Formats: sequence, C-alpha cells, structure tokens
Amino acid sequence: MTIKDMKISTRLMAVMGGLTALLVAVVVLAISQMQAMRHDTTAITTNWLPTVGLVGDLKAGLADLRAWESQHVLNTDEGAMERINKLASQAVATVEATRQEYGKLVNEPDEKALFAALETDWKAYQALHAQLMDMSTKREKFPARKLLEGDGKVLFDKIIVTTKKISAYNQTGATSASSKTEKSFHTARVSMLTALLVGAIAAVFATLWVTKSVTMPISTVIDLADNIADGDLSKTITVDSMNETGQLLAALQRMQAKLASVVYQV
Repeated sequence: MTIKDMKISTRLMAVMGGLTALLVAVVVLAISQMQAMRHDTTAITTNWLPTVGLVGDLKAGLADLRAWESQHVLNTDEGAMERINKLASQAVATVEATRQEYGKLVNEPDEKALFAALETDWKAYQALHAQLMDMSTKREKFPARKLLEGDGKVLFDKIIVTTKKISAYNQTGATSASSKTEKSFHTARVSMLTALLVGAIAAVFATLWVTKSVTMPISTVIDLADNIADGDLSKTITVDSMNETGQLLAALQRMQAKLASVVYQV
C-alpha cells in the first residue's frame, strides 16, 4: 500500500499518533529532568547544607570546650572551678551529640575517611580532657597548663583542620549539586522549547499534507460530477488510489460509463 492509497481516517490517525508520540516524549523527558532536579535539591537540603551547619556547630563547641579548659587551669577558686567543670562537661556532651548527628549524614567514601579521622582524634581528645581536668582540679596547674598548651593544642588543631576539610568537602558537594540542578533545568527548558518548535512545524506540515490529500481529490470529484451533470461524458476519469476519494472516483467512472452506454443506445 502506498501513501496515496491510505484512507483519510488512517492519515488523520497517523498525524495524531505522531503528535501524541512527540508530546509523550517531551513529557517523559521533562519528568526525567524534574526527577534529576529533585534528587540534587534533596541532596542539598538533606545532606550537604545540614552537614555544613553541623560542622560549624562542632567547631563552635570545640572552641567553647577549649575556652572552659583554659579558664579551669587558670582558676584556683573551688566554686569557680566546679562551675567551669560543669560547663566544660556540657561542652563535651554537646560536641559528642553533634558528632553523632553528623555521623548519620556521612555516606561518601572520602567523607567517611574524614569522619573516621575526626572520630579517632576526638576520642583521644576526650581522654586528654579528662586527664587535664583531673590535674587542674587537684591544683596541679603547671602540668595541666603544659598539657593544655602542648599535646592538647596539637590535638585540638588537628581536629579543627579535619573539620575544615569536612566543611570544604560538603560545600563543594553542595555547589556541585546546585550546578547539576541548574543544568537539568536548562536541559529540560531547551528540550521542551525545541520539542514545541518541532511539534508546531510538524503540525503545520501534517495539516497541509492531510488537507491537500483530501481537498484536491474532492475538488476533482466535484468538477467531474459537474461535467456529468452538464451532460459532458467525454472527460476521462482516472482512478489513482484506493482510498475513499479513489473509491468515489471509481464510482463516478462507473456511473459515467453507464450513462454513456445509455446515451449511445438512445
């Protein structure tokens, strides 16, 4: 079967089917890009940014702990040392809670390695803190101060460096996820606009094709019917398709032949 033999209904269905397929493709692409944007946005809001905030809280808690330790070592008043010791214990508890909360968000291999280093150094610092506070409480101020400014400072600085690396890692991750979201949005927008343009052009050409394939044969049929009505049976009727208009031409051809036969007999 050639295109000329296609029924009008088949042509219309083909055009509508093509436009529908194009529309479905656009929708599928848009949904795919929206899912990508949702994934990246979720990663930003539930992982990268919360982690940056927790690491900030972790550094603040460590700084508070360091300050309370210094005040305890420099203080000799029993009541003041007891109060500072409670505040230092609260700072330790805060840092530990923040560390555990942050640990729930760790899922990348590189970040796991940083978290493991942080965990190891923090446990070591907790042991050093307990030793430091015990020495200071017993008024062994000079050894306590030496520990605070020696091994304590080295370990504290090491933890701070690790937290900075963690913070930088998550800021980079957030920036990357944001870039992916922007790229997905751009891709979806360009794809939809392109599909809209292609669809509009295809619709115009399809409409012209269907209109021409229907109206031209019908115009031919009308002219032939007018000629037959006027008594002109000399026109040659050519049937070049098997669709509805071709069948109509074939019917006119038979009618013309029978009329010519009747006229000849008369």
